[in-house]
Amino acid sequence: LERASTEARRTGQAVQEERQRCIDQAATELTAVQHSRWREWALNEKLKDKVSSLEQQLSSHPIKSLQEARRSDAEALRASEALAERCKTGLATWEQRAEDAERLSAARGREALELRRENEGSRHELALVEALLACAQAMPPKNAGRSSRSCLGADEREAAMLQGRAEALFREHAV
Repeated sequence: LERASTEARRTGQAVQEERQRCIDQAATELTAVQHSRWREWALNEKLKDKVSSLEQQLSSHPIKSLQEARRSDAEALRASEALAERCKTGLATWEQRAEDAERLSAARGREALELRRENEGSRHELALVEALLACAQAMPPKNAGRSSRSCLGADEREAAMLQGRAEALFREHAV
């Protein structure tokens, strides 16, 4: 009985620990995705500022500077496109990791549910064993030096009643 009770507590504790680990992992993945998006936003703002600065330089310099500005703009555009592609790739990677974490969390949730069901079955078996033990302890001793015939009949009736109770417990457990 004690072993089954201990096993049930350990199973419940393992389920709680695994659930917390999955939640922590999902939170970490989500934080990483958010940081990635903030970095992308900051880089876009930086590029906008650079383009604005280049446009101001363009308007203040002669035509020779215009060609340099166009080249610089083209380089900045290529650099920003490359950066955007890297950001998209990074974002896709983080989104995949988040999806993987969600799938893992769902699998762990199903596993936890299965462990709860198993734990519940163990609890029912423990209750059966406790009830049967109570019946066994309540059984009168067999011919323990009693001399009175009426006392033996009462003991036999009590034993038959307890045996019937034990059989009923087995039937109830089987259902």
